[in-house]
Amino acid sequence: MKKFLIFTFVVLNLLGVQALAQSEKSTAGKDAMAKKRFLLEKGIEKWLITVDYDSWFEELTVTNTSGGMQSSQALYYGFGLGLEKNWYHGSWGWGLGGGVLGGSAVGGDKSGSLTYFQARVPWYAARFTPRVFYRWTGRTDLGLDISTFYKQSKWNTLNDTVTVTSGSEMITGAFLDLRVRFNPKLEMIQSFGTVYKNESIYWRLGLAYRL
Repeated sequence: MKKFLIFTFVVLNLLGVQALAQSEKSTAGKDAMAKKRFLLEKGIEKWLITVDYDSWFEELTVTNTSGGMQSSQALYYGFGLGLEKNWYHGSWGWGLGGGVLGGSAVGGDKSGSLTYFQARVPWYAARFTPRVFYRWTGRTDLGLDISTFYKQSKWNTLNDTVTVTSGSEMITGAFLDLRVRFNPKLEMIQSFGTVYKNESIYWRLGLAYRL
């Protein structure tokens, strides 16, 4: 009889724990759905139009037919216009974005062996940016961007004996990305990180408008 009572007690406890776990799981699921509905109601998952200022450094290499070489840095800066879409899953999410950029570059070394220096060098680029993020607060997302740029620029030379190379046409970088929503329509974008290959600093500051 004693064994039967102990067995009955253990079974009832196990059933109670299972029921509690199912209840907590159901509650967690309801909470996640409630957060999802809240985001949808506020329009957080709608498309974003982004406008931003971008800047980064690249290695600038100047060579001539006599074998001379000069290495220095080129600073690229300009503005971008893009389109972005984010998907939220409770406390985290992911997104995809892309756009076009354009601006000017300056680089060279007047005191170098080849005394090459240029300013106001035009450039343009296309950008593709997947991102993952954590919802730090209700208004703040902290995430990681893996951006890829296809860039074109033309550095002028005085004659055909000199060749100028700035970085590469394809640029990739990993950036820490911070988003702060001022209201359901407007949010701030700030990204900071390094550009692969030359390991130079990249900075992005902009605004996003939710459609």
